[in-house]
This record gives sequence, structure tokens and C-alpha cells, in this order.
Amino acid sequence: MDAVTPAMPSSLNANAVLTVDLDALGANYRLLKDKIGGAVCAGVVKANGYGLGSGVVAQRLWREGCRLFFVATIDEAITLRDALGDEAAIATLSAYVRGSEVELIRYNLIPVLNDQEDIRYWRSAARASDRHLPAMIQFDTGMSRLGLPPDQLDAVADDPDAFQGLDVHYTLSHLASADVAGSPQNEEQLTRFTAGYNRLSRHIDQNRASFANSAGIFLGHDYHLDMVRPGIALYGGNPTPHTDNPMQPVVKLTARILQIREIPAGQSVGYGASWTAERPSRIATLGLGYADGFLRTGSNQGHVAFGTLKAPIVGRISMDLTGIDVTDIAPEICRPGDQIEIIGDHRPVDDAATDHMTISYEMLTSLGNRYRRVYETG
Repeated sequence: MDAVTPAMPSSLNANAVLTVDLDALGANYRLLKDKIGGAVCAGVVKANGYGLGSGVVAQRLWREGCRLFFVATIDEAITLRDALGDEAAIATLSAYVRGSEVELIRYNLIPVLNDQEDIRYWRSAARASDRHLPAMIQFDTGMSRLGLPPDQLDAVADDPDAFQGLDVHYTLSHLASADVAGSPQNEEQLTRFTAGYNRLSRHIDQNRASFANSAGIFLGHDYHLDMVRPGIALYGGNPTPHTDNPMQPVVKLTARILQIREIPAGQSVGYGASWTAERPSRIATLGLGYADGFLRTGSNQGHVAFGTLKAPIVGRISMDLTGIDVTDIAPEICRPGDQIEIIGDHRPVDDAATDHMTISYEMLTSLGNRYRRVYETG
């Protein structure tokens, strides 16, 4: 593959290298699109494209035919608008920020409206600007998070003027347990969504529906509706944790061995002396730590890969450094200066996340800005 110029500052002296396979990203988008028939496949690129660089990621998704993108905040949306130009549709998922109307209109953004006050403010902006403004409406079907709660849904559904001046592109809700095999909550939410969508549709011309996240796509046709909103699956995370991962890996992370030392039995490693060698050991120090998103929760229980061999993390992961026990790794494949696999072919991001007692979402979005970033494409 050819390397693409990174979209973020990149130090050639970085102790760790983050490689993003844009061809795998494109293949994942195509796989998801093929599963949903005629529905629209949007791209969720919030949190800086799940830590991988929203501009580069979104540009590749655009090449694959993606025309609708979701971010969390207005700042993220403005950054994405600069990367994609004027043609892309960009929606903001987080709560509507009162007073942000000028930016929303200037950058042609689509706010997701989550309560009655959101709707009122955006409707007032439409009147003040003497134009119809785009919007999406979200209501809650079981997350108890953002979205119109049931009492507000009733009030909005009974108000024929609720969306006056608004061009409602989609009605949304969000699945809470799509990645839990056999969860009855999925069907319960779908039933609530269908009922709420039908009620709101009385006041929305050509209302379209969106319900499925990455895992929801794999629940089947009933959940695809008019548009799906994949996130983690695009980036190689497993949307179906109970089965083999259908997605291609997108991320490879390696870290440099800074030093190797021999220690005797009884010697401790790292802060707090939380690990003590039970035998004479070889300890390698890697140039990454929790400031790079290598989460501290992996201390004394995670590992890194030397091909099919494993080297356990020993001692507490510190801000910039991590110790690993390489006593059982041949010295010729474990030398100062070598780059060691943290995430990659032998260490999928979901497995690494499990070792750090978290999920691939947090692992990716925690990636720091000190990596040398390389974007590869064929």
C-alpha cells in the first residue's frame, strides 16, 4: 500500500506509530451498504472519526458514496465541513445548543432535535431567517438518554404546527442492546419506534426513519428502515460480539522498545510496586502510556503481541511508558528500537479493549495525538 500524507501533525521521532488502512475502511462501508438494500448508509465520524482523523476518514467514505455524516458537536461539524466541502450533509447528534443558530445556518448543518425546547428554538430560527431549516427529530425508545421522552412525544405528535418552517429529513431513535445476542429489548424498542414514528409522520412530509447503529444493521431488514448509522463497524470493531467479526481491521498500533533490562527475582516494576518478578526476568519498556490512550486499566493483565507469542504487561501503565515481560521472547525478535504490535493482525482492537476492561469504542477514541500517524491506501 502507498502511504497517504497524515491529516494531523506527525513526529518522525514518535515512540509509537498508528497506521490506518483506508482500503479496509472502504471495504467495511461497502459490506454494510450491501447488507441494507436500498437504505441510506450514513457514516458516524464523531470523536475525530473514532480517534482516526475525521477528515481523512470522511473523505474516504465520500469516495465510497457516503453522503450523510453524523458528528456529536457543532465544532466537530464545522471541522468536517472544512474537510468535505459544501455538498455533504452533516448532522449533529448532541443536544441542541441554544445560541448556535448562526453557526448551524452558516455551515448548513442539520441539528438533531431532542426535546420540545430544541424544536421551538429551531422553529424560531426558521421564522427569523425567513427560510425552511433542515432538522432531524429524535425520540427515546428505551435508552433514557437523549430524545423526546414519551410525554413530549405525545405533545409534539398532537401539535399540527410542531414542525412549521422545518424540513425534517429523518426521525431517529437509538438501540440500547443491539449488540446483546437475543435481547428482547431490541424488539421492544422497534415496536415503540414504529408507533412513535407513525404518530410523528402525520405532521412531517415524506418522513423517513433511522434506527440501526452498527450492531442494529446485523439484526436484519426490519431494523434497516430508510437509513442506518454505523460507527464502530466502519473502523473494524466487532458489531456482533457473540460471533466472529465480519469487519476488516482498520487500525494497527505499534510501540517502540526503548530499553530492555535484566532484573532478579524479587525485583518490582513500575509505580506502587504492583508487580514483582518471581524469577530472573527480562523487562522491556515501551514508549507509550495512558497519555497515548493505552488505558491504565490494562496494568498487570493485558499483553502485547510478538507474532503469535504474547508478552504480558507488568507493573502499572504510566503516562508515557509501559513495561512488558519478554523473558520468554527470543532476544533476536525483541531488541531496543523494535516496534511491537499493540493492535493489529495478532491483537484485534476488541481483544486489546477486553484486556483493558473496556470496549473498542473507548480504546479507539482515547488514542492520543503523539503517535506518528500513517494513512495507507492501495
